[in-house]
Amino acid sequence: MKVLALRKAFGIGAGVALLVAGNLAGAVDLYTVDTETPEPRQNELTISYAEPSLDDTDNPAVVAEVLGLEDRASYGVERLYWANDPDSDWRIFLDGHFLTRPDDYSISLEAVKPEEKLLKIDFQYWKDFDYAAGIYYPARNAFFTLNPDTLSETIKRFKISFKMTPSFENSWKLSYSLFERSGSSLSTAYGDDYQYRLQGIASRGYVPSLLEGKETVQKIDFAFKRQEEADRKGFRVHYQTRESDRTRTTERGVLEPSANRYSRTEEDNKDDLFGFSAYTRKQLTDSIYGSVGVAYTRMDGDITGTRVFGSDPEANYDIDYAALQYDDRGFLDLTGTRLLKQWIVNANAVYDPMGSYLLMAGVRYERLSSDLFSSYLDTWNTYDFGALEWQDQEANMVADNKKSADDLSVFVEFRYKGFSKAQLYSRVEAGRQDGDMEETWNREELIPDPHNAITLLDRSTGFDRTRIFWETGVNYYPTSNLKLSLEGYVKSKENDYGYESLVMDFGDKTYYPGFIENQEYYIEDVNGRISWRPLSWLKSISRVDLQHTTIESKAMGLSEFDSADRERMVFNQSIVVTPHPRFFMNASYQLVDDLTETPASELQEPFEGIIVNIPNDYWQVDLNVFYVLTKTIDVQLGYYYLEMSNYLDTSPQTVPYGKDIEQHRASLDVMLHLGPATMARIGYHYYEQTSVPVEENRDYSVHLVKASLQRKF
Repeated sequence: MKVLALRKAFGIGAGVALLVAGNLAGAVDLYTVDTETPEPRQNELTISYAEPSLDDTDNPAVVAEVLGLEDRASYGVERLYWANDPDSDWRIFLDGHFLTRPDDYSISLEAVKPEEKLLKIDFQYWKDFDYAAGIYYPARNAFFTLNPDTLSETIKRFKISFKMTPSFENSWKLSYSLFERSGSSLSTAYGDDYQYRLQGIASRGYVPSLLEGKETVQKIDFAFKRQEEADRKGFRVHYQTRESDRTRTTERGVLEPSANRYSRTEEDNKDDLFGFSAYTRKQLTDSIYGSVGVAYTRMDGDITGTRVFGSDPEANYDIDYAALQYDDRGFLDLTGTRLLKQWIVNANAVYDPMGSYLLMAGVRYERLSSDLFSSYLDTWNTYDFGALEWQDQEANMVADNKKSADDLSVFVEFRYKGFSKAQLYSRVEAGRQDGDMEETWNREELIPDPHNAITLLDRSTGFDRTRIFWETGVNYYPTSNLKLSLEGYVKSKENDYGYESLVMDFGDKTYYPGFIENQEYYIEDVNGRISWRPLSWLKSISRVDLQHTTIESKAMGLSEFDSADRERMVFNQSIVVTPHPRFFMNASYQLVDDLTETPASELQEPFEGIIVNIPNDYWQVDLNVFYVLTKTIDVQLGYYYLEMSNYLDTSPQTVPYGKDIEQHRASLDVMLHLGPATMARIGYHYYEQTSVPVEENRDYSVHLVKASLQRKF
């Protein structure tokens, strides 16, 4: 979430440094090797003020989207922590923060009567931001922006829970939560600058779309558990209701006045979900214990909506609207229902003779069924090749989908602990799913030529999916300061489709996955990790992951071919340096080399260049230094750099892919200890981004000055 970017911008990236040097900065709990539990936290109040400064060429909407910073001062209570007398029967804890511009509030209230009752209340409020801009299109030197203002969504979370422990063995917990999201954001669907024509002029979808609406999710949860030594049992009842009201507005044919129009899609969703689960775990012998669990879930949902083309975002449906273009397809009076049921049973056993090895095994069965139905009035601007004329059509559409599947899977895991300096482990999982799906889609044309309903799709599909996973690894400890880990796994999944009956209308593109007979996914992964402390004040952790993924497909009437081939390498290195009690440094480096290739990139005209091989490479560095300068002054330095070079200018054939971006973030903070319980903090932070090629629309260089005052009481 972008709120995390905001918190990092305010210095959260140095949290590791403060944690290790907490006794120096006086800002976190103190842990020592001589204490089994942390020392009690002191009551604390910290107020802060931050002032960002943007360059004249900076776009405030981009800064808000990437950094979570608004172009104005932010202030408020950065941290409030309060606890009552530790000798009270009820312990009360209050923790929160209250910041403005952008508004970011949270409060947590906890009341505890040890080993008897627990009441907890949590509330959070924050904003996510978006820049209402599309994709830069070099062929037209175009970069469309809906408006210069920042899009924002307000998010609220509230949860209250109560736990009781009436006896040492029994406990239960009841909770209620509420989630709300409302506002405007950038949609992942884009409009085009001019519409596809029969002459072959291709569309370019790079004009941004606006998504507005509200989502509300409410949950009620009750759980009970009982524990007698190693034996446990319990159950959980869960109910959730979700309502969303969303509108997506897309402008079409922006650069062609005769074709310029708006598409407005409105959808109202309502879902009710009920779930029940229960489990029992029992010690069967001194070395064997097992568990059994069951779960049932049911979801009922409804959807209504419309999609209308018009001269403005609020236009009503008009079949005679003059600017309709070929294949503009909307709908009115959408009514849909969905019903999903899921049953799960699993059983596990563990054999642990307290010796040199451990064996685990389990089996899982799942039954899944779904029933989907929808009806709507189809509105369609098309071309009648028989009559050689343009037509605006209206038709009643009815679609039905029924699906059921049975899934059975097993696993076996083995761990060997007989070596003095090493541990071996291996795990095998296998599963198979068998199911069938019935689909129908009927159309009854009303305008211009009414006729009886025809079948666009009547398909009966049987499918089975097989998956296998094997993982093995070793942890090796040659010395107390060196740990080596090596792990590898292979994962295979195969999907087979068989068609008992298949009727479809060639004019409607409803083939997928009707033309696929078989698909195979295969992943190979090897990763290694070295944790090394060569000196008492120097620690290094290195990790590398190598992964290879292939997808092979077979379509009706065609031979098998490679759909995709992906090579991915991830390298991580971190170093912690503590040569002196007054100095701490943490540095990390990450490199990702990622390329997905497909034979479709070799297609010739007229499809040449539409599908390309996609790179996703980047590297980043993060450095934090903490130094106790004097008894009253601490200094903290931070630097972060990210580079991504994946931009592909495919604008002659389609929209461009990827990004070329550089980010710099630097910080300097000075902590002044004004007394045993008072500390002031003054900081300067700098953020810079360069994005190519977007003609500086996404570039920024931001200066941020922040000050805070902490008082413990």
